[in-house]
Amino acid sequence: MTEPETITPEQTIKKSVMRNIYPPFLILLVVFTGCKTFESAIGYTGSPEETAVKRMAESEDKQTARAKLSANFQYSKKATDRLLILDANIENASDFAVKDFAVECRIYAESGTQLEVKKQTVFDVLQPKQSKAIKEISFGFVNSQMETYRCLIDDFTMDK
Repeated sequence: MTEPETITPEQTIKKSVMRNIYPPFLILLVVFTGCKTFESAIGYTGSPEETAVKRMAESEDKQTARAKLSANFQYSKKATDRLLILDANIENASDFAVKDFAVECRIYAESGTQLEVKKQTVFDVLQPKQSKAIKEISFGFVNSQMETYRCLIDDFTMDK
């Protein structure tokens, strides 16, 4: 009869490493090898300083565009008591083209209590110094106690 093999603590550690660490390491190695560099695998495309400057410049341009972007909203003729459909006049007085406007409407009861927030994206482009009428932006059904609403352009994308 053969005796059971005795395993030393060193052998236990080695087996544990082989079982628990090598498989994830090999997966990462395969993923990163498929990319030209480690940086491209994580979306890094320049020095930290270049990336920070680029983001600051984009942010500053967007802030400038936001300050010069205005919109007026009115009930559409197709709106009903429960269905909120708005027409908008959007003006871009900035020097930047902007697109894909996220419009947010806050719905209020007669008491002034906010009932809900509705959001809709208008996929359109406004060139610098351009105004545009957007018809029939549908926000869907709203609370039956709606008395008034306040809408604004919550976000947008800078067009290149």
